[in-house]
Order: sequence, then C-alpha cells, then structure tokens
Amino acid sequence: MTTSRRELLTSLAGAWAFASLAALPAMDWLGARRRSSPALAAGTPDDELVHVMTRCGFGVRPSDPHLDMQADEWLEMQLEPDAIEDGECERRLRRLESLALPLGEVYELHEHVARHELQAGVLLSAVYSARQLRESVVEFWRDHFSLSATKGECAWLATSFERDVLRERSLGTFRELLRGVLLHPAMLWYLDGRLNRADGGAPNENYARELLELHTLGLGGGYTQADVQEVARALSGWTSRALGASRKGLVEFDAARHDREAKRVLGRELPAGLDADEVERVVEIVCAHPSTALHVARKLCLRFIDDEPPPQAVLATAAEFTSSGGDLRKTLRSVLAREEFAASRRAKLKRPLHFVAAALRACDAECEPTRGLLDVLERLGHSPYQWPTPDGYPADSVHWRGGLLWRWRFALDLACGGVHGARVDARRVFELAGGRSAFVARCLGSAPELEALGLGSLSDEDEALATVLASPEFQRC
Repeated sequence: MTTSRRELLTSLAGAWAFASLAALPAMDWLGARRRSSPALAAGTPDDELVHVMTRCGFGVRPSDPHLDMQADEWLEMQLEPDAIEDGECERRLRRLESLALPLGEVYELHEHVARHELQAGVLLSAVYSARQLRESVVEFWRDHFSLSATKGECAWLATSFERDVLRERSLGTFRELLRGVLLHPAMLWYLDGRLNRADGGAPNENYARELLELHTLGLGGGYTQADVQEVARALSGWTSRALGASRKGLVEFDAARHDREAKRVLGRELPAGLDADEVERVVEIVCAHPSTALHVARKLCLRFIDDEPPPQAVLATAAEFTSSGGDLRKTLRSVLAREEFAASRRAKLKRPLHFVAAALRACDAECEPTRGLLDVLERLGHSPYQWPTPDGYPADSVHWRGGLLWRWRFALDLACGGVHGARVDARRVFELAGGRSAFVARCLGSAPELEALGLGSLSDEDEALATVLASPEFQRC
C-alpha cells in the first residue's frame, strides 16, 4: 500500500472536521452540484437516472438490471411497485420471523427481538428491495406519522404499523392512509388515544393535537384550541387490548367511554349519536381542508426537491393533491415531474439511513441482520422507530451536519471489512463497475476526475473505495 490506513484516516478526518465546522461554506464545498467529468463508461447510467435513483431510492446498485433505462421510465416503473419482482429482498426478510407474524403473535417475542427485527427489516429493505421508490415513500410516512418503539407496547405493535399501514397504503389515498394510522393500536398507544375517554373527566387531547398539527393541517393551518378539544371528544372511546388480555392489540370502540354529544370541527357540524362513525367524519373533514393539501405538499417537496421547497412547486403539488382526492401516486408523480426536481441534483444531504444504505448498495455488500449495522445507525442518530417526539426525524440538512465525522469512519470501516454484518470485496466492486472511473460515474453521475477525489495516488482498492464513499459528493443526493 502506498497510503496507510492511519494516513487515510488523518486525511479524511481533516476533510470532515472542516466540513463539520465550516457551516454554510462547508455545505457549499459538500454541494458542488455540477462538475466536468470524462465521458461515462459503456453501460453506466446517465446523470438523470443516477439522480432519480439516488433521490427517489437509496442509490445505484451494481447488480440492478435497470441501469440502461431512461429516468422517466424508471420512475413510472417504480410508481407501480406491486408489479416489480422483489424476490431477493423477500427471501432475506424471511429470516426476520416477526415481520410476517400476525399482530398478536409478535407479543410472543421479547420486545428487544421485535424491535431489532423491525429495524433490521427497514435497513435490509432499503438496501435490497427492487421497489426503491416505495421504500423512500415509506420512509417519508415513517416520519410524517412518527412513533417511537420505546413507548408502552409500541415495540410489539410497530411491526404491524409499518407492514399493514405504511407499506400497504403508502401510494394509495391519503384518506385511507390516515384512517389506518388513526385506528392502529401502535398510534393509539404512542399518542395516548387509548386513554381518551369522556367518562370521568375531560378527554385526552394529545392524539387530537398531533393529528391536526403534524398529520394533517400543520402548525398555523387554521385550527384552534377549540378544534383540538372537539376532535378529542370525537375520537374518545377507542382503545386497544394490552398485555395480559386475550387478543392483544385488538382495537375496539367502547361507546360507554365516548362523548356522544354534538360537536363542531373546523366549522363542520357533527350531530349527536354518530358514535364510532365520528372518526370517519373527522378523517373526511381534515383530509378535505386546504391546509392539509399544502402541509403534505410542502413536506413532499422538502423531501424530494429541496430543503427550501420552491413555492410554485408546493402550490402545484397541493393542487394535484386536492384535484385527485388525495391520490398519493398522482401527487408524487406531480412532484417528480417538476423542473425543480430535475434541477435539484445534489441539493440535499443524505440522512444517515440514506447514506448507509447507499454505501451498502454501491458496494454490492452482503449484509446480515446483525446488531453491528444497526449500531452504525444508532451512532449516526437515525435508528428506525427511535425518534423520541412525534414530529419525526428532521428532513432538512441542518440537523445532520454534526454527524459527518462518523460518516467517513463508517466508509473506511466498511471498505476495509470493519463493519460487523457487512461483507465487501473492494476489488470485485471496481471490477463489476468496469474500473474506478466507471464506479465513480455510477455512484455520482457527473463526478470529479479521479485525481480530484485523490484516487489516482491510491494503489490499495480498499482505500480507494473508502475515499469514494467518504467523498463530499457521495454525501449528497
């Protein structure tokens, strides 16, 4: 080796220390969006396809059979995930027993096992699923409807929440997705909905407040404290069977705990005696409110276009949301067809889950669902279902700048075989890509010359791979 591991660590540490401390100038350095590059090697995807696969999925994988597609073809294919064969991912997930168990049977496992397998399933799906756009959309909803597996019985219930609600309804209608969230036992536990009862005191408002503030209208969306109180009354009486009961996790409506009097929600009357049907009326009212369309549109544009979403893109997305009746597939297609999306290459810093999955995909890593990989996400502050508050992991870049030093350490450990649960053969990675130049182009599209990345002076394949994964360009999407 012409460069020692210690020397590489030192050079990478200096680069990332500069990036971490330099704030806006660092982000300019990290974010050089377009640079001249040599012609792409034969069989290498063009810039536009690299952009959509990196922004709308978790990056390019050498064994992906769709690298010769046009970007719009790939997006249309990805918008119909059920038509995409996903056997490799499904085979890997079968090793995680709890992911396929009925909700009540997950309680037979220790809570730490259930939590570990759920988190491992999230990471393995990001790395291996051929349905990459759906994985990104599920990640989006995982934060929009955030819950922590550390509260109450959520460690057992979150598996069903991810599988039966977020994945099943991620590209359906917003109304059906919201209804599934509202009446799932995991959310009833997390936001204290199961404690919301009208007999013996005022209803618990926690569930109602987050429904309006985070899930639908958004902060400043036009609701009042009176609306929170009225929605809390309308949602009273719903509960979930807990540990010690038969049919654990079963959601039930208890009319004796429900406020049966008339209510007024966001200017709409709910007559007395609707009972369990009041939840349907609440869902109808909040989904039809124009602030909900704007709130969801802005968050989609923030996730898929820019940390400062262009106002015209937000308004157009909200209009599509409204005209389509909250059709999420049509709404997302509208976002991805925007000129602002096409022009936003490398506009966003990858969040840690995105970065780790992208590195594993780029290396065609052989991953095992061990604690080692999940510990990496924990150190980077992005463990699935661990964010302590209901607003979800931050979507913009500012929050994640402080973890940059851990990124280059992971890049080096991964390339040099130091990450438990991930096997990488750097020489094979470069051979699959057709050489270092082709690998860089495959990962980064219009990338800097090899000399600009410092690869020209590195004879060791592990160190060359680590340098690409730790590069400023690879951190962005």
